[in-house]
Amino acid sequence: MGTSKLIDSSAAFLFEVPDSNSPLVAQELQIGGTSVESHIEIGDPLQPEVLAMLADSDAYYASLYPADSNHLLDASTLAAPEVTFLVARVGNRVAGFGAVVQHDAELGEIKRMYVDPVMRGRQLGRLLLNALEGSARQETIVLAA
Repeated sequence: MGTSKLIDSSAAFLFEVPDSNSPLVAQELQIGGTSVESHIEIGDPLQPEVLAMLADSDAYYASLYPADSNHLLDASTLAAPEVTFLVARVGNRVAGFGAVVQHDAELGEIKRMYVDPVMRGRQLGRLLLNALEGSARQETIVLAA
């Protein structure tokens, strides 16, 4: 079992060192008046449910930016050893994802962060970003601005 570390004292999110299948972050969300468990875990970008969301995010980014401004990493690149790929789940459903790419021993970059449009407005993006930053801190990576 991993060791818990506080990664954001203002929001009191806990970061679980990823040496087990435990979620990195867990929080209850209110959806339609019902309390639902959300969690963020290390995930596989090649999983079918994640691949479908990657395709959705590709379409979303393409609607916002010209092709030469989209520097998106594909699923096989996101599965590389120098990438920490996190998946946000609400219940058992994939609701978002993000990655930290380690460029060298001290420098990393957050890539491909996305939250399903139906799950936006519930602080899931904030949870995901905090987990990505916590993961980078765990590896002592400075995130590029």
